[in-house]
Amino acid sequence: MGWITEDNKTYWLPDELPQPTDEWKIQQEGKQYLTPSNEIKNHPKWFYGNEAYVDDDYLFYNEGWKLVVDNPPTEESGYKVIQCSQEEWTETEKTVEKTYKVYKIVTKTKPTETFETEISLDYTFDDTKLTATETWTVRNLSAEEITNKEANYFERLRSERNQLLADTDYVVSRAFEQGLVLTEEFKNYRQELRDLPQTVNIREVDFDTVYPEVPTNFYTV
Repeated sequence: MGWITEDNKTYWLPDELPQPTDEWKIQQEGKQYLTPSNEIKNHPKWFYGNEAYVDDDYLFYNEGWKLVVDNPPTEESGYKVIQCSQEEWTETEKTVEKTYKVYKIVTKTKPTETFETEISLDYTFDDTKLTATETWTVRNLSAEEITNKEANYFERLRSERNQLLADTDYVVSRAFEQGLVLTEEFKNYRQELRDLPQTVNIREVDFDTVYPEVPTNFYTV
């Protein structure tokens, strides 16, 4: 069809309208465009007469919108990929492609984190050498933050402890129902769980190792 003039209005239509499949609509919905005013907008979800979303050429010819092409490089270990500013993107007649810079990470020694501190990682970028140097920041927590952190740790410990007890409740029920005798090992396991969190220093707790190991034998032979 190309350019069409109706009622003193000229607009562009493709020679063949796309099929209004769900796949086509999903594909269009995921697209972004650069407008003549340098705004980034998602597909407007305008329809052709057959209820298929308008395509890239329609938006380009009628609105001046250019399709944003985004093919970021894979971020490999030891490197950091940063998207360039919009002014640095590569523009063609109908598209604008996002560009990226790949920086080699320069590692720095990570500070020791304590219960009373919080560490965060940032990077200092050198565009000449294309390096990203790690920058570690240590922040001392306030008294209120420490109190809240302790409360959160206790809550997590109790919640996970309760779940572990619930996971073996069936063993106790079966022993009661069938007259089985629980092993001392199993009873000690359950007691160790019940004693938590009184038996740990919450500021030094390691959630990966704090819980006792589930015994292999539940009942005496």
